[in-house]
Amino acid sequence: MSLGLIIKIWITNILFRLQVAWDSLTARPESTDEQTYIRSYYPMLRKDLEPFNRAGLKVVEFGGSNQIIRNFLPLADFEIAPNYPEVDLPNLTGYKDNSWDLVILDQIIEHIEDPFRAMAEIHRILKPGGTLAAATPFLVYIHPTPDDYWRFTESGIRKLCAKFSKVEVKS
Repeated sequence: MSLGLIIKIWITNILFRLQVAWDSLTARPESTDEQTYIRSYYPMLRKDLEPFNRAGLKVVEFGGSNQIIRNFLPLADFEIAPNYPEVDLPNLTGYKDNSWDLVILDQIIEHIEDPFRAMAEIHRILKPGGTLAAATPFLVYIHPTPDDYWRFTESGIRKLCAKFSKVEVKS
């Protein structure tokens, strides 16, 4: 690979990251344009979830992505859980132990007052060998719905997911 091509790829990557950062800092909850968020986040998640798209896979999503993530897994048995307070992540008493192959947290863990307890509950309801796919903002405005408590670094995510056998962090 030539030096010119390496520099071009590097500059393109930097410009994309700057655009996503700018978009996340300037977007506001009252805005009706969700395309910035969808453009920057969901393509990566779609790619990461592709290997899970199979019949019989039991999936529950917390955070309610407005059907977007469900469309990534059309073969799976997919449930979108009701939002808080109907379902409270640190207290998932309505969900049986070892019952889900894949749990998806879509931009919700930052709204949980006790995220460590919530992760313990997620770990409890996952089947042995199950997977948690979680997304949380880092460089995004505070958006209380009803509250916004956290922004996690990679180290924080690893600490939060300490009970899981493998943790992979992407940004």
